[in-house]
Amino acid sequence: MINLDLGKKIIIGTGILIVILLFIIVISAVSSRSLRKGLANMDHVNHLQLTLIQRLSDHLSWVNAVETSLVNNDVANLDVQTDYHLCAFGKWFYSDNLTDTEKFIPELKPILGNMEEPHKQLHESVIAIKKAASLDEAKSVFASQTVPNLDKLKGMFKEAINLAQKKDDEVSANIANNTRNTKIAMNIISLIAIIIAIFISVYLFVNVVLNLKKVIQKLSETTFQITNAISYISQSSQALAQGANDQATSLEETTASLKELADLTQKNSDEADKANDLTHEVSTIASKGNQSMEQMAMAVAEIQTSSDEISKIIKIIDDISFQTNILSLNAAVEAARAGEAGKGFSVVANEVRNLAQRSANAAREIANMIETSKNKTDMGVKNSKEVAEILKEIHDKSNEVTTFVDRITQLSKQQNAGIKEINTAISTIDKVTQANAASSEEEAASAEELSAQAQVLQHVVEQISELVCSDLNCKEVFKKTKTKNTDEDENFA
Repeated sequence: MINLDLGKKIIIGTGILIVILLFIIVISAVSSRSLRKGLANMDHVNHLQLTLIQRLSDHLSWVNAVETSLVNNDVANLDVQTDYHLCAFGKWFYSDNLTDTEKFIPELKPILGNMEEPHKQLHESVIAIKKAASLDEAKSVFASQTVPNLDKLKGMFKEAINLAQKKDDEVSANIANNTRNTKIAMNIISLIAIIIAIFISVYLFVNVVLNLKKVIQKLSETTFQITNAISYISQSSQALAQGANDQATSLEETTASLKELADLTQKNSDEADKANDLTHEVSTIASKGNQSMEQMAMAVAEIQTSSDEISKIIKIIDDISFQTNILSLNAAVEAARAGEAGKGFSVVANEVRNLAQRSANAAREIANMIETSKNKTDMGVKNSKEVAEILKEIHDKSNEVTTFVDRITQLSKQQNAGIKEINTAISTIDKVTQANAASSEEEAASAEELSAQAQVLQHVVEQISELVCSDLNCKEVFKKTKTKNTDEDENFA
């Protein structure tokens, strides 16, 4: 970058920052895609847990209805589903949902396969209860077939729910790891971008601002010395008039060369404007990425709402178990009042109370599982918010880069105005230098001093030319102008 002009240096530095920003955006897009996939898997697992819990709840209610009919001696009017293919669990079990679930969680396949026989026997036990010749025979069937099969089925449901919870924990861990890795990568890249931006800023300051200050200081000192020499030669101004006329053509050529220099500086300013437009476009792209992340956060919030609804369902199951327990207690009290005649009824009431307590315990266990799933969902919401904040930081940094390029554009315009002022100053100095070439021998010493100072001034102008332009045409024009002035000085001598 040492031999490049100012505009190209600015464009290269801005291009490096833009490439880094595009790299950050690509990483954000890949991370967002991975996070969406993880959230979809989490939603699938949560839906499976909800389905298993609802089907378990259905069968608990189903058995409760059968037991209630036995307690009320109303088996003839018992209205429950006896076909194990047509109940809610049977419809799910004998559909494509089972195949999809086994593909997603292969560990569930043996458990779900073992659930078919207890489920079938559970429904067939009700058929046997309806066909029983007496209430005692129906109660015997309920105790020997219905309750054991329900216990087996309930244990398998719990095992399946635990496996689904384990899968949910794995998915949540993967989401957390991906989010953490993305955050680390974004921090590293952002740190690199900041370091590069600082390096570019320091480089431009050292190579442009400081050098320009030195050149201006030298130019000021040389101009001051030339002014003193001109005051000494002012008494011979009449003798130099003819020489000023002869040098008019040379003055026009010098002015044309400096005009070309000003045009090149204006082109550099235009290139800086284009770089400014590019940074604004990058800022717009970063803003779109931030909006996509906010939409993903809304999807995670909806998953959290589904978990809350599951908790409400478990609360309803717990309430049903509590009411059943109260009814069984009342039944036991009534049986105690009946004395010997109510002993059998008291035994049934105790069994109902035990079944209600087991149902309540199962409901509490399921509630604990749902609470754990809800906590994992809350963690996913928190992680998505952190990713959204990181994207917002990227958007803010993009705006800072845009502001930085705006400042560079303003500085380029100010430099263009400075070159125009130098153009005017050089024209005046050229007039003085060319006039001194026609001085007499009495002013030879002053003319030599003025010539030496003019050479210093030409060197300073050459430094300014090398700083603001690097193309061959600009340098060639300056070299021709310098050579012509030297030849005229030698001819005068």
